[in-house]
Amino acid sequence: MKTKEDTYLVTQTAYQIVGKGITSLLGFAMTYMLARYLGVQGFGQYNFILALVGLSFWFADFGLEPVVIRKEASGSMSEKDFSSFVTLRLVLVVLTFIGVSIASIALPYTNFIRYGIVIAGLGQALFTFASIILTVLKGRLQYAPFVMIHVAVSSVHILLVIVGVVLQLPPLFFFVAFVAGYLAGLGIAIKISPYRIRWTQNWISIRSALREALPFAMAVLVSVAAVRIDTLMLGYFFNPDIHPDVGYYALGLRIFDVVIVLGGYYTQTLFPYFSQQTSIVAEVFRKHLMRSLLLAGGAFFGMFVFAEPVVRLLGGGAFSPSVHVIHTLMYAAAITIVLGFYNSYLLSVEKEKVWLKIATGTLIINVVFNGLLIPSFSFIGVSWATVIAQSMALLFTAGYVHRYRRLNE
Repeated sequence: MKTKEDTYLVTQTAYQIVGKGITSLLGFAMTYMLARYLGVQGFGQYNFILALVGLSFWFADFGLEPVVIRKEASGSMSEKDFSSFVTLRLVLVVLTFIGVSIASIALPYTNFIRYGIVIAGLGQALFTFASIILTVLKGRLQYAPFVMIHVAVSSVHILLVIVGVVLQLPPLFFFVAFVAGYLAGLGIAIKISPYRIRWTQNWISIRSALREALPFAMAVLVSVAAVRIDTLMLGYFFNPDIHPDVGYYALGLRIFDVVIVLGGYYTQTLFPYFSQQTSIVAEVFRKHLMRSLLLAGGAFFGMFVFAEPVVRLLGGGAFSPSVHVIHTLMYAAAITIVLGFYNSYLLSVEKEKVWLKIATGTLIINVVFNGLLIPSFSFIGVSWATVIAQSMALLFTAGYVHRYRRLNE
């Protein structure tokens, strides 16, 4: 029998899926234009820059998202708390942007990559600051405005990409489009924020927020690095200024990202839901696990069937090696969706230290297998390293959660 909570969770997940459907269509159109306009090597450079910048700015996140979600979901968030989180996020964003910009000078790549890192870094800084507001909406399980902002950002992105392609503007212009999209998103986020956006000099409150976020920070940084370090390691062994390998991997990774985000919308929605409950009965736990497994199966089947036509549509024949990337990453996609379910439960019962230990092990496994496989197998080696690392993460996380439930639920 469907409960009121079931209906609400399905509704909020539906908002996200519809929104992701729109942003994915826009994203596919943008990928189509950029892949064909920039070519395999240029597309690889473009995605290498975004991967490096995206990974760097997880330092600015500093684990605040799960802390804010849990605080908002439990009803304990105050204006004072939010001001502390906003101030801390702003300081971290500014420091990260400065650090990334300075570090780009020392990288052994062309000026295109260096300048691209600085411009894309500005866009990522705007988005990372805006995300503290979006996190509050997640905590309230209000995904409609959350989705609206992402659609607005994607719309600005693609409009400017169209302008760049039609006018045949230099590739760096596409990073300017990145900045403009996130600037629009920040403006909307500030307008609809349920709390006032203001700076605080209450350093005691800020230090308290920092201490509360620290366990999450380490776990988030390590877990993101475990998944996102692949592109950087591939770019280290196969310089994107010279080799097309990053381009092949990047197109396959785009498909992988869309699939796990779609599946993850449901499993991530479970985190604030689980956090609101005093306990999760076995029937409810099994129900959400089965739904996660069904989503994982759908992701696997979809990537297997549609890999070749999607690659041909987006990149053309020049990107045909990307099909092999997708046919490998489909295993990782299914595993990652189920892992998201277990991580949501793990965080809801305040086991972020366990998450950190597992994420650290996953990162080590990923780095080791990437180092072993990339020199001989390039982008296929990267793909299998991801499958191996995510498999181990699921094995340890699921094992811990089921053992915990036997003892405590």
